Amino acid sequence: MDFINSIEVLWLVELNGRSLLSSWQYASHLPFHATEQLRRRVGDPRRSVKERYPTKQRFLTATSGAADKLVRQRFLLEDDVPTILDRARRAYETLMNVSVAQDCQYLSHWRPN
Repeated sequence: MDFINSIEVLWLVELNGRSLLSSWQYASHLPFHATEQLRRRVGDPRRSVKERYPTKQRFLTATSGAADKLVRQRFLLEDDVPTILDRARRAYETLMNVSVAQDCQYLSHWRPN
């Protein structure tokens, strides 16, 4: 499962008198661990998903509230909310089924300053 925050930078390029729309996309992520046990194992001071949202319902309620706010601000289409909530549900279920051995192994070397 991948939690990636992605930013796409768009700009207008003029080449030989023609305007071209160009873009460059980059992404980075440092996901939260699923449980307190997993985050403590690598010394991550950030609260785990389970510490933030003890139940799937609390996670979905928070996601729904954030989506509704984005709809009101006109950053998100109302028609997209069910898809977002379905993805959030599946993401939470997948994350909570990750074992200690599977959890973000590539972060095992990470230590906070």
